[in-house]
Amino acid sequence: SAYMAAYKAKGYDFIKVHDETPVVLDSVLAAAKRIGIPVAGHVPPPTTIEHILPLGYASIEHPLDDYHWNKSAGIAVLASAMRRAHVWHCATLARLGEPTPLVKVEHDSGVKLLLGTDVMPQLGVITQELKAFVAEGLTPYQALLTGTRNPAAFLGMLGDNGTIAPGKRADLILLTAIGR
Repeated sequence: SAYMAAYKAKGYDFIKVHDETPVVLDSVLAAAKRIGIPVAGHVPPPTTIEHILPLGYASIEHPLDDYHWNKSAGIAVLASAMRRAHVWHCATLARLGEPTPLVKVEHDSGVKLLLGTDVMPQLGVITQELKAFVAEGLTPYQALLTGTRNPAAFLGMLGDNGTIAPGKRADLILLTAIGR
């Protein structure tokens, strides 16, 4: 908890978890809640998504089929639980290859999605990720929001970033097409 407080004091936006045991993960989440710093990252097995949802994750990283969750409940039940818990999802789909219905179900259920990769953003990996969102059923516009408006909202910076409006910073993405 002292480390997390020091990170927050230095201006870090969140704590990322990766391969923590369930006991350590629970401790990190409890300390982060006390300190007031969000937690994002993996859901390391054997921890289940159902277990972490009420504990305060801000964002789950990577495809959820990599993680342990109650598969009998179905994707719609999982997505609904994530929406109720206000958990964002940075799916990093491009590395999967095969489309799944997960992101579309999440989007339609109200889960907020973030664009991201698990590799350095070079060699068109961001474009590949946008194409993966479209392949899963999002419109090109919905896919673009995952890398523009949504990250600004996630970081609490939507007042100055994320959309084009008078007085805002204007970072632009110019594409010829998505999903071809």
